Amino acid sequence: MSIPVLMLMSSLSGLCLLVLIALILKFQRPNDSIGIVKTKTRQLDSKWLLWAYDKLSSNLLTRRYVLSIRERLIITSDNDEKAVREQTVVVYSTATTIVSVIMVLFAIFVREWYLWMVLIITLFFVSETIVDFFVNRVKIRLLEQLISYIEQLRNQYFQSGMIDEAFSDAMDGLNPKKNHDVLKQANLIHEILISSDGETLLNAYYQTAPNKYLKLLAGIAFIIKEFGDTTIEGASLFAKSLTHLSSELRDEVIIRDKLNFGLKSMNFIALVPLFAMKPIRAWASNSFYPLMQFYEGPLGFVVEISVLIIILISYAVLRKIQNFHEEESRKSENHHLERWMMKHFSKPIEFMVPQKHSKAYKRTDTRMKSAMVYIPIEWHYVQKCSVAVACASIALLIIVATIMMGTQSVYKTPTTPSGFLAGELKGKALEEAQETTAIDNEILRKTFAKMTRDELMELIKNDYEYSGEKLRVTTSRISDKLKLLDNYQFDWTHVLIIYVMCLIGWYAPDVMLLVRKKIAQSDLESEVSKFQLIIMMMMRIESVSVDFLLEWLERFSFVLKEPIQRAIMDYDAGAEEALERLKGSTENEDFHKLVSGLVSAVNKLSIHQAFDELETEKLYYVEKRRIQNERMVSSKISAGQIIGFTPTYALVVLYFMIPLVYASVAEMQTYFDKLSL
Repeated sequence: MSIPVLMLMSSLSGLCLLVLIALILKFQRPNDSIGIVKTKTRQLDSKWLLWAYDKLSSNLLTRRYVLSIRERLIITSDNDEKAVREQTVVVYSTATTIVSVIMVLFAIFVREWYLWMVLIITLFFVSETIVDFFVNRVKIRLLEQLISYIEQLRNQYFQSGMIDEAFSDAMDGLNPKKNHDVLKQANLIHEILISSDGETLLNAYYQTAPNKYLKLLAGIAFIIKEFGDTTIEGASLFAKSLTHLSSELRDEVIIRDKLNFGLKSMNFIALVPLFAMKPIRAWASNSFYPLMQFYEGPLGFVVEISVLIIILISYAVLRKIQNFHEEESRKSENHHLERWMMKHFSKPIEFMVPQKHSKAYKRTDTRMKSAMVYIPIEWHYVQKCSVAVACASIALLIIVATIMMGTQSVYKTPTTPSGFLAGELKGKALEEAQETTAIDNEILRKTFAKMTRDELMELIKNDYEYSGEKLRVTTSRISDKLKLLDNYQFDWTHVLIIYVMCLIGWYAPDVMLLVRKKIAQSDLESEVSKFQLIIMMMMRIESVSVDFLLEWLERFSFVLKEPIQRAIMDYDAGAEEALERLKGSTENEDFHKLVSGLVSAVNKLSIHQAFDELETEKLYYVEKRRIQNERMVSSKISAGQIIGFTPTYALVVLYFMIPLVYASVAEMQTYFDKLSL
């Protein structure tokens, strides 16, 4: 194993030991039930965890990873810095311990450098999966607690009729230990409601709220507090909004449970072939010698790389499928590469970008908008260039490694008699094969390019005094090896392969736009459902205007945030034109109906009249959304299970069955050729 890998493993092991000490103290609970002892123990636990966080966050090797964990945890927390640091240490220690154990087990069995490279990439995904597991647990727990809190809030509002008092009384009605997360969030919303500068606090809360439902709850409460509650068909507007919000919450919890259950263990199953390759190769090589020659040759290397690429792609796609909302995955996109490339290579990139108003530019812009990807088109071409260069570089590395391995196999592989089908080569047979290889290498060093078979036979006859059958067999064997060495040269076919891989990389981001378009539809439908709830809640308030309504929609938007922001900026220059452009930003029919209602409200109708149909069709939209969610979960589970088992299929078919058939056919053909002589 290389020295850098050993240094990394020792550093990780040392840090894991440091963290495990803190964890032992964290989860240790004394038998003594005296409260003072328990309090002192908890203080000691916290002290050790905070000390471990300081050490980890100041270490060059661990600082970046620790801070990335902290960023994701703080989104789901109540901004309690002390608790966030403690949770960060727990998550980091779990991830690094699992990663270190995997690396140690891998080091015992594996020595190939390319397998280690794939392992390091895979371990990055594994560590991210572990962090996501902890973060998702907190998210689901918060959703479940929020359902209980909304039930309490509705009951308290019926009793008091005051929003702020209902929030305070609902907090008192819940168990602080079982509902700690939601009570912290409810307290923040309560502070917004009683503050004299509530709108500023509300805007700040939107930036830190753990999920969209808390944003909606805060927005609903603030609007009712500012404009007052109204009665719709004998029912309170605030109570009806809470009922709808609670229904959405229950649906999401059920969907998440179904998705988690349906894709349970898929991450583990997708990674199993990575650790099964070496044992299969060892067993096959020991049982069938031609397979050993295959695995140690260039074709075996290409097959291994193909299986490894399938494992990596399957695992990455599986993680993408397991993200419940596209919004959750896009929040982690920081676009550092795009910014860096535009800073240093802006002119070459601008040269590759199509001219504005050209068909290619409009086509790319339409694809990005339909996929709800609102980044500069130059960034998209940065992605295309980066992926193309990466694919071409990987193809070049594989070709160079294949050439080197093929050449090395010719000179180093023990030479067996033609038609040898025995099991493990050892003892006297191995010595004879190695001696034959040594003699062949001497002859190969004396040969020259474009040497004819007669010239080769004459060289062997003169230098080694071979004759008869031995001369013929040796000449044939050396001639075959010369052909192999001639094949292991960089030629135009390799250039063509690199070019094809470069094209695949160039068009890969465009293909991803098509995939994202399909994925984004679910989030768009969810967002439109949110807009419908906001409009149904605000349409009864007389002082609400269209531009005011647009501002509130923008606050709760993610997929359509940029189009709505542009509509707000262009509103004063021409309200109807700005809304028509907003309608053209997506093909969703339900969103088109909402924008058409806003256009009607701009012209002659009141907001209540423009959206009167929305309230009558509410049950239809709810049922439609539920059916769409069920279909989405079903399709994700089906796709996830297929992708999760794809590496296993690749391992069995590509790595075992095809090499076995190929080696068997090749050796049997040689054996029959020998019998026909």
